Amino acid sequence: MLAVPLRLVWSEGGASEECEAQTTSVNRHGAWVRVSRPLPNGAVVRLINIRSTRAAEFRVIGLVAPLTGEGGVYGMLGPLTDTSLRKGTYDLESMKAGEEFWGIHFPPPDPETIAESTATIECRSCHTLVRVRLSLVEADVLETAGMLSLPCDGCHRMTPWGYAKRESAASDARPEPDAEQIMSWRRHRRVSLTLPVLIRRYSSGTEVTHTDDVSKGGFAFTSEKDYYVGEGLMVACPYSEAGPNIEVPAQIVRQEPIAGTRRQSYGVCYAGQEAPGSRY
Repeated sequence: MLAVPLRLVWSEGGASEECEAQTTSVNRHGAWVRVSRPLPNGAVVRLINIRSTRAAEFRVIGLVAPLTGEGGVYGMLGPLTDTSLRKGTYDLESMKAGEEFWGIHFPPPDPETIAESTATIECRSCHTLVRVRLSLVEADVLETAGMLSLPCDGCHRMTPWGYAKRESAASDARPEPDAEQIMSWRRHRRVSLTLPVLIRRYSSGTEVTHTDDVSKGGFAFTSEKDYYVGEGLMVACPYSEAGPNIEVPAQIVRQEPIAGTRRQSYGVCYAGQEAPGSRY
């Protein structure tokens, strides 16, 4: 946990942008940085350490706190070397550059930690599956917002990535769970109840809608918006325009199209609640 004053410089729409920022924490793979304005997903930005005047390139991985009118906290990977910029990987040379940039010595990770840091992630646009080694910053973003901003070779652009909904196509052949399994998963009884609910995305935008049913572990709602399975949210249920409202972290765990409409049904699980498969 370290507060380091920074200046950010990046290019957007052909113009150079700049703003003040501050870290909330740093690690061997990057930092959480509080910024007063939105940043382009996946962009490479230049961070200038105001204390030491050192400068380095970092990549914006994603939000670790919901974006508000006052800005947000971004997970940033870096410093990036020429190799890491070209290959999209974080190497030992990058870690040494990070120690110089922050003025902190980070103990090297143990081999067991490195071995456990791989995961299968999926492009939410074209559903390409890739097995990757996650940095500490990328793991943080997936744990909170549920989405990383990474380049996709299939889409030829920056796209949202999340944990894979299946490890391989072979998993599609698994038999449907029987009634006893489903009942064991649904630890909380669902109630058909319509309540106003606020859905706040980490990236931007809110939606006020109504629940289709609720339980102690989550709720279901329908929407014309495209949410991603695994996407992190902040929700207030029930929601009142007069307030006050308490927003809590949650996650999209189910997505099903509604035949004949542009709407989709979503299942939401509150953070900390177990949601095997696509149930909540």
